[in-house]
Formats: sequence, C-alpha cells, structure tokens
Amino acid sequence: MTDSKFPEELMRVRANLIQKYCAGDVDGVCNIYAEDCTFIAPGKPVVNSREELKPAVEGLFASGLTKLMVEFEEAVITGPEWAFSRGKVTFATEDGTPVINGRYHVGYKRDAQGQFQIYVDVFNYQG
Repeated sequence: MTDSKFPEELMRVRANLIQKYCAGDVDGVCNIYAEDCTFIAPGKPVVNSREELKPAVEGLFASGLTKLMVEFEEAVITGPEWAFSRGKVTFATEDGTPVINGRYHVGYKRDAQGQFQIYVDVFNYQG
C-alpha cells in the first residue's frame, strides 16, 4: 500500500517521530507520546509514562541507534479519539547500518488540542 492510502494525520505523527529521533531530540521524541503512554520493547521493562520513556529513548541513542525508519502496513483512524498503525520498524547506526529490524503496533489517542499522540507503542525483533 502506498503512503497516499494512509491518513494524513498519522503520516504527520510518523514523520515528526522520525525527524525528532534522527535529530537526536530526546525531548522532542518523548513529547510525541501521551503523558500516560505505554512503551513495550523486547527484553526491557514496560514503560508506563512519558517521564519513564525518556531514559528508554536515551538508552537507544547511547547504544548507537541514532536512525529510525518506520513503514506503515496499516494505519486507521478508528473514531474521533483513537487510531492505530502497524508495520515495520528499523533502528540503525549513524551510517545507516540496520541493527534492529522488527514489527510494531501503535495505538494513538487525541490530546487536549485534538492532535494524535502515541498512547501505546509495542515493537519486537523480526525473526
């Protein structure tokens, strides 16, 4: 499916996440997530808030994973307040060498300003 088939609002969230991540903007990445977000990464403790997310993002950068690629396979706005997407995710080093190739599922909810934020983010390694 081409990107033109996906909701513009979710494509903006994805583009913003990739831009902030690849710029090394930890706070910018975290602010894309809801205050009460859940982040589940393989082999790591479950993160249950934006405050807890910051060390997890810092850990990704500290491990040399400074590039992020996200490919939608499905992205749907399910109602006035909720949406989801699923697809492929790759974390890579500065030179673009892929280190983690995986699959993800993200749930979004609207914030007080009506913008989608990431509410639940789950990813795993692709075997």
